[in-house]
Amino acid sequence: MDTTGAKPRPFVCFTCRTPESLTNWLKRVMSEADFELTKNFLSKYYLHFAPTTMQRLGFKLDDYFYGLDYHFLENFASMINSLTLEQVNTAIKKYLQAQNIKIVMVTQDAQSLKNDLLNNISHPMTYTTPKPESVLEEDKKIAAYPLPATADKIKIVNVSDMFVN
Repeated sequence: MDTTGAKPRPFVCFTCRTPESLTNWLKRVMSEADFELTKNFLSKYYLHFAPTTMQRLGFKLDDYFYGLDYHFLENFASMINSLTLEQVNTAIKKYLQAQNIKIVMVTQDAQSLKNDLLNNISHPMTYTTPKPESVLEEDKKIAAYPLPATADKIKIVNVSDMFVN
């Protein structure tokens, strides 16, 4: 429970939701229905990856840089269509985990956010419209989810230092 009297910060709740949701999702991996839905979405959405000539040129430069002997963007749809559920779930089990994920947040008050994360101060989600009791109950569980943050793992970076080098 927030005892600081500070303005509620739902992103603290979101931060707790990320590892908890990922952990739960990894236990069941991807279902056939989710696989087909995602595959269908990506087979159309990839057209938005590079809507301008400059962005398409950027993809071509990446192809060259990474030594690809094919054009990634032009072959994306056929690559997605050739994937199987088994291949996706194998990749999920091999490459995804929730033990050491990295999360980036942008905020006006980084030090307060850091303090909240380090002290596991709960900021319950607030909504502008009524939510079902099941959502509110899930939010309570998520707010209580321990976030194993340590001071050495939280880095505050000034916006003016971003994208330098």
